[in-house]
Amino acid sequence: MEKKIGVIILCLMFFALPAWGGEKPAAEPESGQEKKAAESGTEERQYRESPTGEGALTVVMLKNCIKLKKKIDKQQKAADKEERRLGKQKKELEDFVAELKKEAEGIDPKDNEAITAHNERAKMVKIMNEEYIQAANHYNQSVSSYNKRHKKFVRQCKGQKYYDDDYEQAVEEVGYGF
Repeated sequence: MEKKIGVIILCLMFFALPAWGGEKPAAEPESGQEKKAAESGTEERQYRESPTGEGALTVVMLKNCIKLKKKIDKQQKAADKEERRLGKQKKELEDFVAELKKEAEGIDPKDNEAITAHNERAKMVKIMNEEYIQAANHYNQSVSSYNKRHKKFVRQCKGQKYYDDDYEQAVEEVGYGF
């Protein structure tokens, strides 16, 4: 099972220009409408029509990316916690099995009471193993869900172009950021 958990870093450059501000630098206006926009300081922006299209992410797309990142971060924390708990559960099971093996070596074959007590304790191994398998399956489902969201984030959000003020607006509305 592959677990992909890590920090996602987004590129802030727009069209790979040397200016890191994220804003597309004003070009020479060509039409009358572009001249008015340039004079008023509101140049026409190039937004994309789909999450993986050309142009900059819209505010709505940025909010969706931020919400997705928030879910991914929450899932990562939960998966880390579950992984630690699962490791502890596995160690307890392994330790119990080792203890039973040692115990079995010291039992007198003629002592039926000791044999019966040992066999009762050995039944616990099956129960503990079933609980561990159930917890591991749940963990695997969680990681699978995380991986699907992570792939979607990488495909639609990571390294995508956007305008800084649109990002700031999206962060303000969602209350979270990349």
